[in-house]
Amino acid sequence: MNMDMKTIDVERRDRPATGNIELRAGLASGGEPHLVGHAAVFNTPTTIAGLFVEKLAKGCFANTLMKNDVRGLYNHDANYLLGRTASKTLVLGEDAQGLWFDLALPDTTAGRDVLASVRRLDLSGMSFAFQSVRETWDDSGDLPIRTIQELDLFEISCCVWPQYTATTVGVRSIKTGPFREIPPASVVAALQRMKLGIVQREHPQNVCH
Repeated sequence: MNMDMKTIDVERRDRPATGNIELRAGLASGGEPHLVGHAAVFNTPTTIAGLFVEKLAKGCFANTLMKNDVRGLYNHDANYLLGRTASKTLVLGEDAQGLWFDLALPDTTAGRDVLASVRRLDLSGMSFAFQSVRETWDDSGDLPIRTIQELDLFEISCCVWPQYTATTVGVRSIKTGPFREIPPASVVAALQRMKLGIVQREHPQNVCH
């Protein structure tokens, strides 16, 4: 998929890890150490900037995983590229919990730094950058509820200051088998796209789960 990142509104969501570090074989290619875990979790309500509640519907990653060349980055910075799905150094998939990943870390300064920080439990959060394709809104409560039914995924990132407690990250070896507030621009972009009809807005009861 050809994407000009300068011409689209990309949203980011950060969530900290909750699991223990593991040492065992990963699924990505190569003999490098692997980071594994979940970058996103389904049906976990998250309040975005106090304006609306957001959830990821099960299966929302299915289409994008078949077509997008997703990158694995550090702190959403393309200067710190850790892997990508096209080269099979990053493997992604959906399970009952959410979006799982297996990332073979490169033998670079960034890769070694990330590995050391995860092993020390200094770095434990995961994040993902996306654009909503299809979503539903429920305005019946105190805050509107946005349920993302389908999205375009651009990258996942290991991040320093995650905001929410739902994902896991750990380390597997192939040889052995500050608070970041959601940028207001992300919220405005989501609401503007919804109002302009850029994403498909559906009534919840018309969506099959």
